[in-house]
Amino acid sequence: MSTSTTSGTQAKVYRGLEPVTSIVGPSVYLSGPVEPGRSESWQLKMIRHLEHLPVTIFDPRGDHLDAMQEAGLEDVNAAAQIRWQTENLERADVVAAYFGPNSIPSSAFLEVGMAATTANKLIVGCSPSFQLFAKLKIYCEHYNVLLVDTFEELAEKVADKLRGMM
Repeated sequence: MSTSTTSGTQAKVYRGLEPVTSIVGPSVYLSGPVEPGRSESWQLKMIRHLEHLPVTIFDPRGDHLDAMQEAGLEDVNAAAQIRWQTENLERADVVAAYFGPNSIPSSAFLEVGMAATTANKLIVGCSPSFQLFAKLKIYCEHYNVLLVDTFEELAEKVADKLRGMM
């Protein structure tokens, strides 16, 4: 489990493949493209935004992902990572998905689809310049999923939703 030494940190953070041993308050799964070395970790920014709340955060992005990007599904770690992601996506009270302007479409779309079918669980942040924005907007409208344009809006909506569950 990842922990922070900063005073005021209340969140419990689990990163990809870490065993989940306990849940603190409501939980959020951070969905969206995981692009090690390509983009800033929006997941880390979200963790910083939520760390003062008594919540559990499931972050699929871990240090091991760089090597796994090259591996096929036959790789034991890749299969374990996918199982970890699926289990915690289903376990989470809230799913936050973010697609920045330069994000590469990925299996995160599958996660969004899985979460969209659970009423009022998913919040999506997506830059209008993301290459599949129009499609994502249609999906969100169809499933009545909140869609915001910026990471900052997403972070505030997620924090508000988690606070409302406390």
